[in-house]
Amino acid sequence: MRIKKILCGLLLAGLVVSGLNGGVISDGPYIVQAATGKNLKNAKTLNSGNTVTGKIANSSSMVYKFTAPSNGYVTFGIERKKIENTVEPIWNITVMDAAGSGLSEDHGSTFSTQPVMLKQDGICYVVVENYAHSEKEDFQLSAFFTEYNNVIAEPCDKVEEAAYTDADSTFVGVIDSDRDKDYIKITAIDKGYLKLDLKKYNSTSTLSPAWKLNFFDADLNELYSLRTENVMDTMNCEGLYFAIPEGECIYLEIGNAHNSTGVMYSVTSTFTESDRVEEEPNNSFSHANTIKAKTPLKGSLAEKKTGDYFKFKAPSDGKYVVELNLSNEVAKGYRLTLFDAKKDQISTKRDITDRGKLSFKAKKGKTYYVLLEHSSLYKSSYNALYKIKITKSSKTKR
Repeated sequence: MRIKKILCGLLLAGLVVSGLNGGVISDGPYIVQAATGKNLKNAKTLNSGNTVTGKIANSSSMVYKFTAPSNGYVTFGIERKKIENTVEPIWNITVMDAAGSGLSEDHGSTFSTQPVMLKQDGICYVVVENYAHSEKEDFQLSAFFTEYNNVIAEPCDKVEEAAYTDADSTFVGVIDSDRDKDYIKITAIDKGYLKLDLKKYNSTSTLSPAWKLNFFDADLNELYSLRTENVMDTMNCEGLYFAIPEGECIYLEIGNAHNSTGVMYSVTSTFTESDRVEEEPNNSFSHANTIKAKTPLKGSLAEKKTGDYFKFKAPSDGKYVVELNLSNEVAKGYRLTLFDAKKDQISTKRDITDRGKLSFKAKKGKTYYVLLEHSSLYKSSYNALYKIKITKSSKTKR
């Protein structure tokens, strides 16, 4: 099957380097001063891979400007230049974007900040201040830049700023603060289905983060919501599927659920072209997708409150079987329900976790409806890709 590109925006979250607690951005006056005063204009230059020496005098601050040499992410490390007394100095570092808005803040005597995603020539500022006992103490500030072409940089915390990229790629990024949200826009160039895999990027991190994911259609109606679970140390959510008609789009919102601020994550997107996929909206009898005998359809149950409806017209009298196969097991399962032309329920099959069947007798020319939905106790970190097919049963031997 031919793989084609889609426009896909991906947001990404950040890696906490050793010694960083991650953190909520402070609303302290020094951030306001740095953002609105002349400090940023007079910022000293700090280049990739370089180390500068500075000293805090009285209640002043030192401000540095970093410009990304290419796409990638940067962290900043600070330490004493030399030990001159037994009192350990503690510096406060605030990292800001090009507009002077705070991205992260932390303090310590020797530590590294959380990463900042930057496009080539993108700018961020570093403000160094005294937290305790660091006045008149020489410090060394270093910039550690990692080139990575597929990063998503701020601003991307509004739908209007949603990032996008091509499918069949892996992107990395960072949720800068507990209040930060990243948006992704995914638009299908061809009919098919999309698979998204979200993982913690740094497998050596001791943190066990969880992200909150929300999906919306083009009109910003919520389709699906989940909180990633810590399935493995390096894997939080693998196998999010969405069937997308040609020209349609969905939005993905990523936010902090638990301990994910400053923890880098990667999102891998894969788009598979297919003519046999469900088409949204099919969340009602009136919008049911037509399904023919022996012709399977693939889809994803991404709706939060409704299911996927299918309409079948029997080509002849006989016994038919609805078969459902899932790409992965789904906790608490799905439910299949069969209705006649009057929308009266005929039968149902509950708690399908990986595969299930539903048999029924049909009359030629009569219309039947099949509803696929979440079971009442459904709760999962996955929304599986499903394949649904209706076939006529072979005659039973006497």
